[in-house]
Amino acid sequence: MKYIFVLAIIALLTGCSTAPVSLEFENSRVFDKSRDDVWKDLEVFFETGSIPVETSNKENGIIVAVRKLRRASIYADCGTSDTSRIGQGVLTVKISVQSPEEKKTRVTVDVTFTAYRIFAGLAKTRIECFSNGSLEEEIFDNL
Repeated sequence: MKYIFVLAIIALLTGCSTAPVSLEFENSRVFDKSRDDVWKDLEVFFETGSIPVETSNKENGIIVAVRKLRRASIYADCGTSDTSRIGQGVLTVKISVQSPEEKKTRVTVDVTFTAYRIFAGLAKTRIECFSNGSLEEEIFDNL
């Protein structure tokens, strides 16, 4: 009887749900610009946006920006569920800026989002969401 109760609770909590989907999209592009020009454009993007830069190392070509988000659906797929909701999460953007040739710069953007799935306002489960490519595209459009 105890096991049936536990199975019923698990079925209730999972309900009709789908797992996050990992999409294929372009997360790296080469631009016909100098590394310095691309770096300046990235600085402007982060200064005017609402994603604060946590680490910026121009010499190594690395930028890391982190922001708490209330809604993951803007930039990520966290799956769906009829019996739970996605709580606040953390968006992390890692950018690598490299110069394979003079006047050409490769920018690689990796976006991760970690959130909590909240069941009945009580139980929380930490989940990894997958980027939907929209933030990567937004960054590339500003370069």
